[in-house]
Amino acid sequence: MRIALMPLDDRPVNTAMVADIGRIAGATVVLPPASALPRFREPGDTAALAGWLAEAADSELVGAVVSLDMLGYGGLIASRTSQDTAREVLGRVAVLEKIHAAHPGLPIGALNVFLRASNSNNASEEPDYWSDYGVLLHRLGGRVHEAWAGSGPAAGSTVDEALVPASVRQDFARRRLRNHVVNLAGLDLAYSGTVSTLLLTADDTAPRSAGSAEQSLIDYWTTLLGPRENVLVYPGADEVAAVMTARLLSRHHRFSPSFAVTCVEPGGLDRVAPYENTPLATGVQRQVVAAGGRLDSSRADVRLFVHAPSPTGGDFYGSVPDRTDPGLVATTLRELEKALEAGERVALADCRFPNGGDPALVEALRDAGLLLRLEAYGGWNTAGNSLGSTVAAAVAAAVGRHSGQRDALAQQKFLLHRVVEDYGYQSRVRGGLTSQADHEVLFGPDAIDTTAERARRELDAVLQELVGGASDRWSVGSVRFPWARAFEIDLGLDFGADQLTVRSMP
Repeated sequence: MRIALMPLDDRPVNTAMVADIGRIAGATVVLPPASALPRFREPGDTAALAGWLAEAADSELVGAVVSLDMLGYGGLIASRTSQDTAREVLGRVAVLEKIHAAHPGLPIGALNVFLRASNSNNASEEPDYWSDYGVLLHRLGGRVHEAWAGSGPAAGSTVDEALVPASVRQDFARRRLRNHVVNLAGLDLAYSGTVSTLLLTADDTAPRSAGSAEQSLIDYWTTLLGPRENVLVYPGADEVAAVMTARLLSRHHRFSPSFAVTCVEPGGLDRVAPYENTPLATGVQRQVVAAGGRLDSSRADVRLFVHAPSPTGGDFYGSVPDRTDPGLVATTLRELEKALEAGERVALADCRFPNGGDPALVEALRDAGLLLRLEAYGGWNTAGNSLGSTVAAAVAAAVGRHSGQRDALAQQKFLLHRVVEDYGYQSRVRGGLTSQADHEVLFGPDAIDTTAERARRELDAVLQELVGGASDRWSVGSVRFPWARAFEIDLGLDFGADQLTVRSMP
């Protein structure tokens, strides 16, 4: 059972994590050759990628997951920085029509990300002018959205906007227009039946922003065309290929796992998480449906606990948030244990803080012996990232049980990997690796190997805390910095000769 993956970019969350999701349900995820993939700001080889996808479709597949950012531009960063014209990008995306014509029974899940406008003067993943005008461009997008929606003064009326050179504003707008054209092309592919599912997701946005305005335009078209269950728009980015993989597995086995949702904090699901533009409840519902599941609290295959965003803010990007209220942690623990003791399968989406799992909750679960009884855990980057990866893993496990192909060891590895990376690295270890608060500062060649080894040792210690010192079973075998910066890692877990003994659901 094979699924072809054209990933968003070359980072492990977009490649290795997706393969791990497939493995839980007994599937193999195949990737393009590394030589065709992008390398940070260097775009991938779009011609080689299209050729690989067409060749993969000729083999025996149960589905294909295709990032339009990768197929059209050569990767996510290239979609923000390249000089490619809309005509060139659409020409590359059109290969999907040829593949569908040749293989009409092959389900193709397409993904595209609304172009972000990060609220920072950081050009590491943006056009060079972002280092001078990033914050101003973010505000400009919000002001134009408000003016267009009739809820604010006319765009161009503020001092901030006047500080943006006309050439920069035009380039910013035209890049967004190009992205919007590709989103519209994706809609056409979905409504024509060329792709079986289209997920359009918002990366690093806000309720009033350029990206949110563009979502409103997409909502107009989906309303006019007629809403469909196979076209979804919601916050997310790096987790979406994993979600789509889970969906293809669900559809292949004709099994849609049911989810019940629990958030112990009153009003928690009504909050809009940082870097997102919709209430968390909307994200939960759409992530579940996008992954091939459904909400049904009466007969749930999975109970999804959602640790809601902190009402007082906080972020593990260059800082350490305030400790979560012990009463909330105790309540979450009590309700989660109650669900486990009742025989429910429990997954936990830790959306408390961006860019790291909540130490208070993870450590309480560890100390209570509940952490390794979870079906899945996610607590990385945005709420959408955490939700999507958690739901995808839970769907894959449920589908694997239904089909008799679940790989229990792969599921256990996924759980440990996410806890070690999301809590161990992002919340505990990362902050001490560099003296700079900015985790996107690049490592020099003399420091990268020694820093990676230091991170490996510290994370292995975290892992042993989680598994009770079973060092002859699971260990952190390797750590690599794929983009030569501290923000993300490539974490390798090794498994020893003996099976790790945990209380897990049958």
